[in-house]
Parts: sequence; C-alpha cells; structure tokens
Amino acid sequence: QAIERVAKVDEGHKKQVQRSAVGLSKAMQHGIDRYPAVVFDGEVVLYGVTDLAEALHRYRQWQEASAQ
Repeated sequence: QAIERVAKVDEGHKKQVQRSAVGLSKAMQHGIDRYPAVVFDGEVVLYGVTDLAEALHRYRQWQEASAQ
C-alpha cells in the first residue's frame, strides 16, 4: 500500500520527500535524538539552539576550550 501511494506522488512532492528522507538519514547517522540540533563538521552536535550564528559562536568557543 505504501509503494502504491509513493508511486502516485507528483514530482514536486517527490523531491520534498527525498529531501526529508536524506535529512532523516543524516540525523540518524549522527545519533540525533531531539531537536533543534545543529551538526558541525559531521561530528559535533549542538542541541537547543535555533540561531545559526549563535550555534557557530558556541561551537567555536567549544573548539577553543578543547584546544587548551
């Protein structure tokens, strides 16, 4: 039944479904279990921040603290 429904989806919606599936797959690869979440360098996950500039600032602070 699911295959039949997917076959009936128009091209515009197929692209949306594909992007969603890729995003979900990446989230699973990174072990993301809640949101909001931002992933840096494919390794570091920052939870709870929706402002990308703030997330980047926190990530850089963490990098500097880890380097010391």
